[in-house]
Amino acid sequence: MGTTWSVKTFDEVADPPAVQKAISNELEWAESMISHWRPNTDLSQFNQSRETNALPVPWPVLALCRRAAEVSRQTGGALDVTVGAMVKLWGFGPAPRRTNAPSEIEIESLRSSVGWEKLELLDGMLRKQDPRTEVDLSCLGEGWAIDHITGILQRRGFTNLLIEVGGEFRAVGRWPIAIEHPMRTWVLSNEAIGTSGTYRQNYKAGEREVSHLIDARTGRPVSHATVSVSVRHSEAVQADVWATALNVLGMDEGLPLADRLGLAAQFVIREKDGVLNVRETAAWPKPSKAH
Repeated sequence: MGTTWSVKTFDEVADPPAVQKAISNELEWAESMISHWRPNTDLSQFNQSRETNALPVPWPVLALCRRAAEVSRQTGGALDVTVGAMVKLWGFGPAPRRTNAPSEIEIESLRSSVGWEKLELLDGMLRKQDPRTEVDLSCLGEGWAIDHITGILQRRGFTNLLIEVGGEFRAVGRWPIAIEHPMRTWVLSNEAIGTSGTYRQNYKAGEREVSHLIDARTGRPVSHATVSVSVRHSEAVQADVWATALNVLGMDEGLPLADRLGLAAQFVIREKDGVLNVRETAAWPKPSKAH
């Protein structure tokens, strides 16, 4: 997935190397199916195919595509896992980075390959209507991997865990965490948090800062003033995907939607004077009052 992972626990661990190996093996299994960074994974094989007939894919790929499709429907297509080829066009993902933005002709010619409704989810199979369509599950793959590892470790008897993959977290028990830009600290209690930021993984094209977050509705990077979005949820996969979706939408569209859906979301916005302000939905936990 092009990132790192860590697991922390206060539980007694009889054989730490064996537990670490078990976690690594499970993440390797997950990556072998859903990663688009490796050319030989199940997802990469689907992306490389120029067939438009249905192709078999493993259940995690289908399950994540189904989850993403529901978020696509709720966001009017702002979040869309079929944006993979467009992300590559802009120079993000496993392909080499660009130093200049793609041309309008390149963007418009590829836009017809993007669209969550053009990806058909069948029984054990996926079918793309456009042979150029590529699926990118990075918006929820890390969260899904966290939930998968959480279940495995809980079945092994662990009751106190902080699991992190690519900056997304899930806590079993109570754990303090910190999120940067601006620095904020919280205590997670048997919940997950996902954060999507526009302040990293970008590049300069002339005077323009090009964000790695692509709005599937336009085929272009987001350009709003929302710097990051954090979402708290019982499942890491939901926190992960909604943090990305709401960040693509930006605060003006995303905060009202998050409130309607009852999501615990926090938006960081850069004002015109450069000051960072924080806005939260009604469901975001309020700080405990001092006694």
